[in-house]
Amino acid sequence: GVIDMSYSYYYKYHKELTPEEYQYCIENIDKEECKLELFCSHIKLAIKIANKFRNKTNMMISYEDIESIAMYALWHAIELFDPSKEYKITSYAYPAISRAILSYYYTSFFKFIFLFFIKSLILFCSSTSSSIFFIMSISSCVGSTVGTVFKKFTNLI
Repeated sequence: GVIDMSYSYYYKYHKELTPEEYQYCIENIDKEECKLELFCSHIKLAIKIANKFRNKTNMMISYEDIESIAMYALWHAIELFDPSKEYKITSYAYPAISRAILSYYYTSFFKFIFLFFIKSLILFCSSTSSSIFFIMSISSCVGSTVGTVFKKFTNLI
């Protein structure tokens, strides 16, 4: 079936390239205007991938976030694309966009689990001052763990 993309904020920036324009952009991928042309011509791809995750995620992540991550990952894929490797940019961008969305989803999920764990500890151990110190030290560890996960996510895409 055809996916209706007219609701997407980014869809208005989509632009089809002719084969000659595409080839020119690939050959001159170091130029910013060529990167922008390639980005605009592959917006549909990013929206299509974001739509695959629309109903698979729970309410922790909004569709707008997923779509924004897809656009960022598309730009990052174009930045890292190596035209000397004889494959199309869609073959490179598709898994990069999917990985970025999944990484964000798992990061958000683990952050939610950590916060739930900390709230449970606070409710369970709120009677003594030593338990408050214990909870504060655990929460600082959890915070650094979540920060580490976010750093790994930003390095992946």
